[in-house]
Amino acid sequence: MGHTASVYLLDTNIVLHATRQDSPVSAALDAQFQLSQLPFRPAVCEVSIGELWAFAGKWGERRRDLLRRTIDELLVI
Repeated sequence: MGHTASVYLLDTNIVLHATRQDSPVSAALDAQFQLSQLPFRPAVCEVSIGELWAFAGKWGERRRDLLRRTIDELLVI
């Protein structure tokens, strides 16, 4: 039987870690689940996107840019 790729739906807290520059949690998650190496984009719920932008209201522009780039790499459902 062939190897099948896993599909991931990321929760708000996982994406939140990805918006932290050089986050050890984000690096550990990527190492364990190889999220950046998947042949498809991990998914995130549009509700999580709304929650993230609510948090981002208190952030600086650099971190908001990182959030934009992170969201662009995900499949929003």
